[in-house]
Amino acid sequence: MNADSFRRLYDNYFALIRRLWVQVVAPLPPEQFRRPAGYSIGSFRNSVVHKRNMEDRWFSALFAQNYALFVMSPL
Repeated sequence: MNADSFRRLYDNYFALIRRLWVQVVAPLPPEQFRRPAGYSIGSFRNSVVHKRNMEDRWFSALFAQNYALFVMSPL
């Protein structure tokens, strides 16, 4: 994979995340966003926070920023 391919992948990923946020997450009423769910790590809110945290860790490691936190921190 060359740099241009990676840039396209990165751009497409974040364009889809923005679209998902606008079309699915933002319209949810707060009580539905925070409602406990019987799967995964709880509410939709908790899933969003977890996903965002994992993205931060992954991109920090990718760009060698705070790599020790990525490797040593518990999930």
